[in-house]
Amino acid sequence: MNRVKLKGQSARAKSAFLQGLVDTEGKIVVIVGISKNSGKTTLLNWLTDKLKDYQVGVLTTGRDGEEVDLVENTPKPKVKLYPNTLFCCRTREIDKHSPFLTIVEKLPYKASGETLWLVKTDSTVEVEITGPPTVSTQIEIAKRMAEYGVDLVLIDGSIDRKAVSTSSMVGSLVVVGGPSFGNLTEIEREFKRIYNLSKIPVIDESVSTFQINDLANIALLSRDTEKRYEFEFRTLLGHEKQLAKQLNELDFEDSMLYIPTSIMERSLLTLRSNTTNFDNLPLLTKHPFNLYLSDASLSKLLNQKKLFALNSFNVSAFAVNSFDPQGNHLDSEILREQLRRTLSVPVIDVFEAQLPN
Repeated sequence: MNRVKLKGQSARAKSAFLQGLVDTEGKIVVIVGISKNSGKTTLLNWLTDKLKDYQVGVLTTGRDGEEVDLVENTPKPKVKLYPNTLFCCRTREIDKHSPFLTIVEKLPYKASGETLWLVKTDSTVEVEITGPPTVSTQIEIAKRMAEYGVDLVLIDGSIDRKAVSTSSMVGSLVVVGGPSFGNLTEIEREFKRIYNLSKIPVIDESVSTFQINDLANIALLSRDTEKRYEFEFRTLLGHEKQLAKQLNELDFEDSMLYIPTSIMERSLLTLRSNTTNFDNLPLLTKHPFNLYLSDASLSKLLNQKKLFALNSFNVSAFAVNSFDPQGNHLDSEILREQLRRTLSVPVIDVFEAQLPN
């Protein structure tokens, strides 16, 4: 496996990327993987090392830094934290590292029935971190960390429509992927999909918030007046032809179709083939992660400016991991250079990141 020095990635570029994280609006950055064993912990350790001059908070949505993956029984790297770092853990981790930690407070949250604590490191330690299972409590702990003066909160999370990565409190995402997801073509396609989702614009003020805030069902919203037509179903799946029939009976000029749940490629094709002038009807999704569309469909909607979201997310960087615990390694240089040609945001190699600048 080739782990060579980062070509074209100067110390200045790395410094600018790290400063961008510190300057992130809301001070919360979520590290997400496109599959298991993507290299999130390796990247997290690199970030905590490079951000030693700042006070950092570290949080996970579950467990991270355990000795062995409980599902696949493969070794996992410990989370390495430097002095003055805030993190969340269980009582047993405090007992294990008590000479090197200061308890900040007992948290009113639990994970798997066990009490969680907010703790500060006094020395460099390798630990297991634990976080609460719900998005709301994860955000609350991140807020508590901010109240204690941290410059940035790093959350080891996941990328789906029910995860902390969808929270409006999150400033940006760093997306990690590698051969555990697939081959180079499959990784590139998934990164491009996520990148394109991040480019979906947030709906402007021409659709008033009162039209949307209390909506649970699919609805037709006027762009210039405070009017809406609410349909009787919440999900699109299985109701495409019913919706198309009702749309054909309505005047949807200067309106947009709000779909609060998943939008699948098949559903979109059915609507398009059964609704008159469907291509003239802009779509509004609750969050980009609700979209499961082909590259062609997503690109078409973006190019035609026919797709909007209530919430958005910002990808500050992609990170690649050429190593696979199952032995299906990729050539790291080819992997990162191919992605750098494709994506217009920083691409970091998690192994290369361990090397000196």
